[in-house]
Amino acid sequence: MADASLSLTYTEYLSELGVYLGWGTSPTGTKLTDCHRMMDGGLRKFYSAYDWRFRYITTSLSIGSTTAGTMSGAPSYSSTTELSTVTATTGVFTEAMIGEGITFDTSGTSYEIYGYTSTTEITVRNDASGEASGDTFVVGAVAYYDLPDNFWRLMQDSFYFTPNDGYERVVHRDLDYIQRQRGLASRTGKPMYCAIKPKTSTGSAGERWEVVFYPTPDSEMRLWYQYRAQGSYIRSSAPYPLGGAEHAETIKAFILAEAEYEKKRIFNGPYHQQLWTPDYQPTGLLAQSIRLDGEQEPGYFGMIQDISDDSSSVMDYHNNVDGDYSYDD
Repeated sequence: MADASLSLTYTEYLSELGVYLGWGTSPTGTKLTDCHRMMDGGLRKFYSAYDWRFRYITTSLSIGSTTAGTMSGAPSYSSTTELSTVTATTGVFTEAMIGEGITFDTSGTSYEIYGYTSTTEITVRNDASGEASGDTFVVGAVAYYDLPDNFWRLMQDSFYFTPNDGYERVVHRDLDYIQRQRGLASRTGKPMYCAIKPKTSTGSAGERWEVVFYPTPDSEMRLWYQYRAQGSYIRSSAPYPLGGAEHAETIKAFILAEAEYEKKRIFNGPYHQQLWTPDYQPTGLLAQSIRLDGEQEPGYFGMIQDISDDSSSVMDYHNNVDGDYSYDD
């Protein structure tokens, strides 16, 4: 809330838009619907206008934990499919468990999970009907994990272990490579590689992404990563757009430029001109926002070693005597 006094919120953007369109400060009904559509369009164009640093999010992911549960009745076996149906008393199963193992505590027998029906029902390979009703079970750690709902792209092409864990980073590879490795050997251990893939979608919600690791993690651990977030709409329940106070006027101009064209059919109007030149180069408010965003870049990039002639020669990117490498402008 540090910048709340200077930030513009949903209510203020809506008021500005309503007044501009002659609908008053609190549009309702179809006019409110139209305002939301233009606000969304303006925000989409603002978020895509530049590779904004405020969209780079650093967070962590907990992996490698097992899942415990209790059976609701004994598993039923089908000799036709050679699969057994296992039902749990509570919802503990996930689609990511397909291909992993489930072990029953009393017998100690493990089965490969073949299919996912619901959070309380899965199928496993082979005949598990002899497992005791009400027995407890453990499902091993999975290889697939959901990424945040606003995930768009992995930055730095890596996941990193918690400092002092003593392990290398987890390198981002293409999905085909990971799937081939899993097909060759179902290994467990400390992950070395990962791939990002879209989740199966019915279109009822926005696109979501997941990460698959290889080998499958064999113990609980935490990985850190940076991703580029998707921009989101603003409403009364989530009134602050990404960017904060420094970009509020630019966001307002994008929203009003959207209305300028959509409702008044003014192309290259006053609000558009606050953002773009006629050949679509950033100008005015947009150019100022880009400059402010660039000030988030570090002024010092450390030391780079030049081994082309002399391995002891070191170039200082900030204070190099032969040129300016500081990127301070």
